Amino acid sequence: MSLLEQLARKRIEKSKGLLSADQSHSTSKSASLLERLHKNRETKDNNAETKRKDLKTLLAKDKVKRSDFTPNQHSVSLSLKLSALKKSNSDLEKQGKSVTLESKENELPTKRKSPDDKLNLEESWKAIKEINHYCFLKNDPCINQTDDFAFTNFIIKDKKNSLSTSIPLSSQNSSFPPLKKHNNELLGIFVPCNLPKTTRKVAIENFNRPSPDDIIQSAQLNAFNEKLENLNIKSVPKAEKKEPINLQTPPTESIDIHSFIATHPLNLTCLFLGDTNAGKSTLLGHLLYDLNEISMSSMRELQKKSSNLDPSSSNSFKVILDNTKTERENGFSMFKKVIQVENDLLPPSSTLTLIDTPGSIKYFNKETLNSILTFDPEVYVLVIDCNYDSWEKSLDGPNNQIYEILKVISYLNKNSACKKHLIILLNKADLISWDKHRLEMIQSELNYVLKENFQWTDAEFQFIPCSGLLGSNLNKTENITKSKYKSEFDSINYVPEWYEGPTFFSQLYLLVEHNMNKIETTLEEPFVGTILQSSVLQPIAEVNYVSLKVLINSGYIQSGQTIEIHTQYEDFHYYGIVSRMKNSKQILETNTKNNISVGLNRDILEVLVKIHNTEDFTKKQFHIRKGDIIIHSRKTNTLSPNLPNTLKLLALRLIKLSIQTHALSDPVDLGSELLLYHNLTHNAVKLVKILGTNDISINPNQSLIVEVEIIEPDFALDVIDSKYITNNIVLTSIDHKVIAVGRIACQ
Repeated sequence: MSLLEQLARKRIEKSKGLLSADQSHSTSKSASLLERLHKNRETKDNNAETKRKDLKTLLAKDKVKRSDFTPNQHSVSLSLKLSALKKSNSDLEKQGKSVTLESKENELPTKRKSPDDKLNLEESWKAIKEINHYCFLKNDPCINQTDDFAFTNFIIKDKKNSLSTSIPLSSQNSSFPPLKKHNNELLGIFVPCNLPKTTRKVAIENFNRPSPDDIIQSAQLNAFNEKLENLNIKSVPKAEKKEPINLQTPPTESIDIHSFIATHPLNLTCLFLGDTNAGKSTLLGHLLYDLNEISMSSMRELQKKSSNLDPSSSNSFKVILDNTKTERENGFSMFKKVIQVENDLLPPSSTLTLIDTPGSIKYFNKETLNSILTFDPEVYVLVIDCNYDSWEKSLDGPNNQIYEILKVISYLNKNSACKKHLIILLNKADLISWDKHRLEMIQSELNYVLKENFQWTDAEFQFIPCSGLLGSNLNKTENITKSKYKSEFDSINYVPEWYEGPTFFSQLYLLVEHNMNKIETTLEEPFVGTILQSSVLQPIAEVNYVSLKVLINSGYIQSGQTIEIHTQYEDFHYYGIVSRMKNSKQILETNTKNNISVGLNRDILEVLVKIHNTEDFTKKQFHIRKGDIIIHSRKTNTLSPNLPNTLKLLALRLIKLSIQTHALSDPVDLGSELLLYHNLTHNAVKLVKILGTNDISINPNQSLIVEVEIIEPDFALDVIDSKYITNNIVLTSIDHKVIAVGRIACQ
């Protein structure tokens, strides 16, 4: 409302009176207030638009500055960074003042124009002024040195002064001086005034140097660049492509397995046990000579070798089996010996496996217990020294070695599906002149122990007196035809008239015939083998071969099939192909025969295996040991449809055992360290738990289920969970005293 209108209203109000004057005054105030609100809204809109344009100007100026000089981030000092930040704040403040002046001018009373006309006029003037100033600056040679200089770097800053821009060069090169800076002390280097000038100078110089962060980043960048320069990508070895393992290799020969099993000779295993110096090796050597397994010429060579040894502990028959230099010098067996016999003196379609075990207490647990568990023989032969004082010394209460042997074999006989047979040979009867009274005394004592303590029946054991050195009562001489001339090695078959029992070999013959009535192998049995001996051969054409001596515990194997070898170490197992198989013998006369194509249960074979290349073999690290397990490849083999795949292999560290304890001198507490024997392995274990009871110790004559844990790290016990495999075990103390006998509870 104009001033003239206001004066006119006041005159009218005076004429109308006080009431109407008050009403008119309030109306006037409201009208003027409405006009002010409209003006303020237009001012705010103009200010917002101006600020947006100011922000674009600052961004454009910053782009021009950066294009003119872009220093390395590590060379810029802290003072330069602060100066740049201070200058930016100063420019913002000046732009703010410019906006304020422009808003004040907009508030002055002007002629009423439409907003669109006003906006178009301002934009026209701005464009003209920007073009004029851009053309002026393009003529300046200093400004033309900047590559990024463009028309878009400039916008109108001041309506009254036509143009106000910031040029990214020094003020002396421009005809438009920069705006005056404010708040110079805000972002500058602060130094107290009371400090000396030298101190202030040093402080300012320190700020001109690179900051600590810049120094660290520069050092990291230099180190990275140095490593990058020394990096040789060509020197990185290329990963070798491994050949895929073929798990479906067919047999080398096509054979009717049913007919082969029906005609395959059945085997009887006989294990010799006894105390040291009982005469086991001599007796067994003489038996092999009587069975035509040793020639006369070989015996004469052995006689020459034994003549240089102690005659009290060695003879021509003993050195047949004690074939190592250490055993011959010490005069006793230290390792088990396995001999397979197949000749015309045995029943048709039958073989005989004879196993000699050491009797020394030092090797009893290591070799004898493992042999009992591994070979699981049908016949045990206990050799007793009947010489005066020898029997009394060996039978020394419940802790004697013979008693330890009877503990183990009695449990195995009691829990076996097929009952075992025990032959007790009363050896060295010639040294007591076949004293009937003494022989009957020894027989009576053993008869009581077997029946009362271990529940053997009369049909399960047999006493036979004999002489291993002379060959008396081992075999009838008329059945042996070695030469038409007599030899000093021939048996002196002197047996007193009062003895009416069988000879040793005749008893074995009857047991072989009886054993032929059982079925040895079925197609449902999975193949499981135990490694008795292993050796790595020299690679042939970069192919690794391993020679293994294997006992087949179950099922059958054919040449050409793929097998898995599982070691006692959890992280190592191998795949291989059976290249060749042949029967194994461990005596001087090895009757070499042609290779065989199929191996069945109870066979002991020498197997040549082609191992698939693995990292272990390339590093010459060989982990296949005695006692490791061989099985068929557990992948489905379509090339062998009859191959059973019902086998389950367990690698156990915490093992559950079902055991039967016997007479113990002291209870065995939880946490005790024991020795666990399984097949050809023995491991140190700790008694962890006794299940089903609150007892904290194992006591004599108990049937228990316990848990033991293998102490050695990275070691596991491989167990076959199959009804065809007997996982028998023996627990002994650290000093090798038998604590319990039992089996692994897989389920």
